[in-house]
Amino acid sequence: MVYQEQVTKIAKELAGFSGSAAENLREAIGKKQRTAMLKIKPDFINGCLSSGKVTEEEAHLLWDRIVTFGRYAFNKSHAISYSFITYACMFLKHHYNLEFWAAILTNAKEKEITGKLWPHVKHLLAPPDINLSSDEMEIDYANNKIRAKLGVIRGMGSATIDPIVAGRPYRDIQDFVNRDVAGPALTRKLTHVGVLDSLFPPKLELLQKLQLFEDALEIKKFGSKTIKPKKDGTLPEPKKGEIPEEYLIVEQNPMKNAAIKKSILPSLLVGLNDLGKNYSKCIVGEERPTRVMGWTDDNGFLNKALLVTGEMLQRLNETKGEAVESDVCVAVTAFIVGSSIFEYKKGTQSALKVVLDCDGYVQEHVLWPNYFTKELTYPKELKKGNICTVFLKKRAGKDDFCSIQNIVIEA
Repeated sequence: MVYQEQVTKIAKELAGFSGSAAENLREAIGKKQRTAMLKIKPDFINGCLSSGKVTEEEAHLLWDRIVTFGRYAFNKSHAISYSFITYACMFLKHHYNLEFWAAILTNAKEKEITGKLWPHVKHLLAPPDINLSSDEMEIDYANNKIRAKLGVIRGMGSATIDPIVAGRPYRDIQDFVNRDVAGPALTRKLTHVGVLDSLFPPKLELLQKLQLFEDALEIKKFGSKTIKPKKDGTLPEPKKGEIPEEYLIVEQNPMKNAAIKKSILPSLLVGLNDLGKNYSKCIVGEERPTRVMGWTDDNGFLNKALLVTGEMLQRLNETKGEAVESDVCVAVTAFIVGSSIFEYKKGTQSALKVVLDCDGYVQEHVLWPNYFTKELTYPKELKKGNICTVFLKKRAGKDDFCSIQNIVIEA
């Protein structure tokens, strides 16, 4: 059976159903109404036997096939329409891969992108570019990439995007500043996450780019004033711009720097695993980089775990419990997408649900209370936007995702 109409035909010709009775069966199948189908079954079996066209065994076999078919049954018009859509999507995905994914991502919500689509598109996505990106995903054919839309940047909506797009193209950072399409605070944010990289000379560090921006601001101010020669006859020059102190501090703290970048542009890959290996508070041993992390529990015992990437954590999460002979403990450096307390056992106990972003692998994990004391312990300053080293355990014989054992806030 391929279409629901075939079930209607079987019911009429083999079970002697009237048109309305056969339609009732088709509707029960289409809407997966099990109770209604159980009521129809005796009439179907008896009808088949009365017709003399099939044996009792064949009648039951037919009914079983109808029930199985009903798990994913379409009427003919829907099935054919969906097959055309499926074929078109397959064709476009194969022959026009960038265009296909650009359309999908433009219409997808952030949670859908990070939760479902990211593994399929992360190799295609590039951060937004001030001269290429808009409020849709745009294709950068020169680099064979999809440029993320400006709207993925925190705090950017149509009111801030429209003037920027309308003023393009921009030759350099001075041209961008002169056009006055974005305020200093927003421009610093865009510089921080690399959106303005094409306006600066290549291979500059963040502070070098910020210095050029601050200088451009001073040049613009200088150009708007009436310039008078000095007493010695020389013309004054614009003063050097000053980088805000918070950026001077951030540049010296790689963890905090990454946390701010992720809070501005959540989809940005900031090398969390490398940050953990080199800068984590939890590193065990004198040599760096090292992959062994540890934390001391309330009893003074040092717990150790291997630092893993997001991809490795995903594989461990998806490993069947039967393949895990003994409990496995790992650590991962992650960006906190969100956290919340929930109650269970009729409200008598509480646990903490944390959504971790491990450079593209976004997954929810749970910190359960202490088995003996029932006390839920975690850093009270934990919040969305933190970068943390999280210790997790995969239990032997259990298909559950890894549960959180401890959380150490890095930034």
